[in-house]
Amino acid sequence: TLKLLVSDANENVRFSAIELLWQLKDRDIAKIIKKSFDTESEASIKIKMIDMLSKEKSKLSLHLIGYALKNYDKDTKVKACEVLGDFVDKETINLLTPALKDYDEEVKMKALDSISKVRKLIEQHREHKLKEIFEPKPIFKVE
Repeated sequence: TLKLLVSDANENVRFSAIELLWQLKDRDIAKIIKKSFDTESEASIKIKMIDMLSKEKSKLSLHLIGYALKNYDKDTKVKACEVLGDFVDKETINLLTPALKDYDEEVKMKALDSISKVRKLIEQHREHKLKEIFEPKPIFKVE
């Protein structure tokens, strides 16, 4: 029933069905979301889907937001670039790189900002890990 509601005439019903299927971890959710990005006419719904996906920092959500970057809608691409900046993953840079060749300047700038942000976050993460490895730790702790 929920899968049928993804095609409903009411945009709020469509989004609610997608959101519930995402929360339920439906096995077809990746196909459903990709199809929604391709067929949805309301940019506001696509932006809501990106917000929904960005709350979970998983590989699946990363790739689905990356798929949104291929959308024809400028606002969707800008939002996708913006939220990808919060994914600390080298793969994020690969997903954002094609957006640097977009015809719209705002999309290019958001992609550039997000790539810069991701690189900084990856570097901070790397430094933190190195510090953990090389910082001497006491064998015993006296309290």
